[in-house]
Amino acid sequence: MTSMGYPQAAPFDGQWQYYCAATTSQRSIFTTDQIKMPCNMTGGSSGGPWIFGKDDNVYYSGWVNGVNSNVNNKDNPTEMRSPYFATWVGDAFTKYSTY
Repeated sequence: MTSMGYPQAAPFDGQWQYYCAATTSQRSIFTTDQIKMPCNMTGGSSGGPWIFGKDDNVYYSGWVNGVNSNVNNKDNPTEMRSPYFATWVGDAFTKYSTY
């Protein structure tokens, strides 16, 4: 999975796009509606996409499978989290994308 964003809190400045590429996992056994990945992006990267199946040789590739939502520690993040995109997200997109 690849997470992208424009983090602006130190040590970043919000001027450049950064990414984290890692394997995701469920946030915890108690939080089943979020997934996480190792990532040090700070505030400002919120809302950035999580792309599954991205091919660096193809400009538009992969599927949006999450969004940068929150981190484990705002001052020194080591983990980015996203809502879990179950099949209903794709179903909603398909249904409402023609409006």
